[in-house]
Amino acid sequence: MPVLHDNMLTHLKKLSTLQSNKGVHFLTPAAIPGSHCPMNAAARLAGSIQGLSSLIIGTQECAYYSRLVLREPYGKAGELHWMYVLDANEVVFGCREGLNQALIEMDQAGAKAILLIVTCLPDLIGEDMEAIIHELQPKLAARLISISAPNFACNGHPSGIWRTLEAMAGIMQQCTIIPHSANLLGLHAASASEIPLLTSLSAAGVKLRGLGPDSTLDEFLSAPDAAINIVLSPYMAPLAKRMANDFNTPFVYLHDKYSIEDIDTAYARIGEFLALDFGDAFTKGRNALKKAQERADVKLSELSFFATDISLDPIPLSAYLSTQGMKPLLLHIEEFYQEDRQWAQALHTQGHDPLVCHRVNNLAEVSVFEMLKPAFNLGPVPPSLKQKISHVDQLHKMNGTFGHERTTWLLDKIMQALGTPAADLSKEVM
Repeated sequence: MPVLHDNMLTHLKKLSTLQSNKGVHFLTPAAIPGSHCPMNAAARLAGSIQGLSSLIIGTQECAYYSRLVLREPYGKAGELHWMYVLDANEVVFGCREGLNQALIEMDQAGAKAILLIVTCLPDLIGEDMEAIIHELQPKLAARLISISAPNFACNGHPSGIWRTLEAMAGIMQQCTIIPHSANLLGLHAASASEIPLLTSLSAAGVKLRGLGPDSTLDEFLSAPDAAINIVLSPYMAPLAKRMANDFNTPFVYLHDKYSIEDIDTAYARIGEFLALDFGDAFTKGRNALKKAQERADVKLSELSFFATDISLDPIPLSAYLSTQGMKPLLLHIEEFYQEDRQWAQALHTQGHDPLVCHRVNNLAEVSVFEMLKPAFNLGPVPPSLKQKISHVDQLHKMNGTFGHERTTWLLDKIMQALGTPAADLSKEVM
């Protein structure tokens, strides 16, 4: 088993020093591409949006690995998922001519909208995709958008997702706004009947549209008709900001809100934009969270922790938990979003400045746990440490809900892991 020494962590940065995702280094030199490649994530997302075609531009290796995600060149609704492999001549002189011909062929084959996924090699040689689109778009019926997805410039896969979603705004057009309507950006499969905010919005006659990986191209194209975007995932934040810029669509973040005050403020803003008075609709959830915080108050005080679950954005969550007395030591960060800056500052203000990293080597991770000695972990721990470190795993379940109920669920899970019974756990919200 590899052993880490103190000086082997000196390459890691503190959260307060981060300016972008490039500052988040791998925990060990065992950095592997594979599913961490943004091309992989972009291709998978493109294949899930009904009506959206894709063209991956890169080497033979890119074409090979993309077929592990997009196994067929044709989608269920007639989408085209093609590959453009640069030859030796194009590596030197560029691929504009051949790429133009490929896009014309896709247009003639019936593609409605085409996402150009630019991988490492065309990015390195400086092929200008925006110029190609600007020149070719007037000649095609298919709408063209592109994203940059070079693995060498990214630590992980999230940029392939949020850049694809942000690019979708490029094929949207201004619509007549429906006053009582909202886009739910990043809605998961959770039933609306289980989420108080959505229940209240539906009861008030608000037209709700979920936008996410399983949405259709037409649903994305219609998105600017909404009166507000409610953001439920960090992947969707760039799209919300671009729609605000392009279509003046206001947005409210809920994905990074955990405290009673922040949740109440977000709900109030949603009510203002939709001209709604929620009354006491959220009183039950607010009171339950208040009680959960009171139960956890003493138990969580001075409790040091790691946040290693790859399914969550640990920075806003750690900022909230620090208000409950917990002390973050190390955070695994898949992507450092610009919106995370405020939460990093909040942590710093409270006297916390954890190390940040990408984790890919479980054996080395054991040594990090033994070195920094966290009392708790948000996420799974190495098998050899399961009996030594209390932890909560399967935190991806938090992505299925939001608001007071999500935070209550988390606190109850933490208290259970610490061996303290939480009140009325038979009525879990998830």
